[in-house]
Amino acid sequence: MCVFTRLVPLLLLLTLSVALSAEPVWEQFTTEDGLISSDVTALFEARDGSVWIGTFRDGLNQYVDGEILTWDSGAGWVPNMVCDICDDAEGRIWASSRDKGCVYLENSLWEEGFYLLHSFWGAWAEGGIERAVDGRLWGGFYVGIMWHDPMSGVGEQVWSTPLVNGDPQDSRPLHLFIDSTAAIWFQSNRQMIKMDQDGNIIRTYPDRFGEIVESPDGTIWLGRWWDYTDPPDWSGVDRLDGDKFVSVSPPAGSFPAEPGWPIRVTAGGEIVSGSYGWGSCGIFIYDGAEWEYWETPFDSPDTPVPIWALMADRRGDIWVGTENIDRGLWVLRRGITESDVAVALSVNAIQYHLGDTMNAYLDIRSSVLRTVDLYVAIQLPAGDLLFYPSLGVSWSAYWPGLVLPAGTDVKGYRLFSLTLPDIPAGTYRWYAACTYAGTMEFASNIASCEWQFVK
Repeated sequence: MCVFTRLVPLLLLLTLSVALSAEPVWEQFTTEDGLISSDVTALFEARDGSVWIGTFRDGLNQYVDGEILTWDSGAGWVPNMVCDICDDAEGRIWASSRDKGCVYLENSLWEEGFYLLHSFWGAWAEGGIERAVDGRLWGGFYVGIMWHDPMSGVGEQVWSTPLVNGDPQDSRPLHLFIDSTAAIWFQSNRQMIKMDQDGNIIRTYPDRFGEIVESPDGTIWLGRWWDYTDPPDWSGVDRLDGDKFVSVSPPAGSFPAEPGWPIRVTAGGEIVSGSYGWGSCGIFIYDGAEWEYWETPFDSPDTPVPIWALMADRRGDIWVGTENIDRGLWVLRRGITESDVAVALSVNAIQYHLGDTMNAYLDIRSSVLRTVDLYVAIQLPAGDLLFYPSLGVSWSAYWPGLVLPAGTDVKGYRLFSLTLPDIPAGTYRWYAACTYAGTMEFASNIASCEWQFVK
C-alpha cells in the first residue's frame, strides 16, 4: 500500500478541521452598530485577530470581540478617506488615504507617516500600502510609487506617474501588491505592470487590469475591473500561466453576476472575489476546481450596491464593505473552525531542471501562545507522500517543539534550500502543517505549493 494511501485519513482529518460546521449566514453592521460611516473602503485583520475598517469619509473603526471601536478626529492625524490598511514588522497599523498620505497608529494616536511631495496630488495614497519581506512599506500615490523604512524613516520614490497637463488621470498606480518573489504589481493606464524594487519594469500586460493576489502555492491571480467600454470588457478572474493571464471564470451565464474585483485569498488557498459594477452583486469562492456563489442580501435590481472592500479572515469568514450609505459592512459567517496557527508555503519557481536550486519559504501566523511541531512533506508524481528532511515514509517533525508566541507573524522565512538531483519528471507538491507538540492534533491549516520537474 502506498504511503499516500496510508496517510489519506490524516490529511482528511486536517481538511475536516477547517470544513464547514454550520450553514453560512450573513451578518450586517451599520452606523447603528458603531460604524463611523457606511461607506466601507478598506478591511484588514490585525495579528491580534481584530479587524480594522476604513471608511471613505470619516476615519476608521476597529472590530474587537464583537464590539466596534471608533478612531476619529480626536485620535491625532486620523485619515478621513481610507484606501488601504496593513501592518509593519512591529505590528503597528498603517493606513493609506486620500487626505493624509500613509499614516500609522502608535500609543493610541495616529501619526504622520510618509507621502510624496507634490503641490496638489502628493498626499493622495489611493494606490494602496503593502509591507515587503524586508520590512519596508510601499505606497502607491497619484504621482508615483515609493518605499518607506518605518525603522529609519528613510524612503525613496522609484516610479513616477506619467502626467498629462499636470494631471495623472488614468495613469496613477492602483491596487499595489508585492508577491513572494518581491516583485511589485500595480494597475496604471488600463494595464497591469510588474516591476522590481528598483523601479525597473519587468513586464506589462496591456490587455489586463485590476487587482493582483497570490495563493499560498505561489500562483498569481487577477481580479479584473469591469470596463465601461463599447462593447464592454466584462470583469473576470484570471490565473497567471507562464507569461499570460488565462481566464478561470465560470462560463458566462452560470451565475447572476460575474467575479472580478475586488479579490482575496483565504488561508486555505480559496480565491474569493466580489462583483463590481451595475447589476447583481455577489461573492464568489473558487477552490481550484469549482465556483461557489453567494448572493449578497444588500443588493437589489433597483439599487445595485458595488463592493468596495473584501477580506477573508483567519476563520475563513468573508468581510464585505459596500459604498452604499445605508448598507454598511457585511460578514459571511461560514462557520469554519478557527485554527490557532495559519501556515502558507511557497517555492521560488514553478518549473525546475536538474541542478536548479529550490528555495522553500514559509509564512506563519499564530494567534495564541502554544508549542507546536512543524511537519513538511512532499507528494511525488506517483502519489507517494514523503516527509522532509529525511524524506522517509514516517511522520517526523521538522521543527520539533517550535514555540509560537501570540501574534507571531513570520513572512518569507527560508525554510530550506535544495539543489535538485535527477528525479522523475512530473508534478510535485510540498505540504506543511503544524500539530500541537507531542500530539497528532492539528493546530493549523494544511499549506501546499505545486511545482514541476522538467527533463
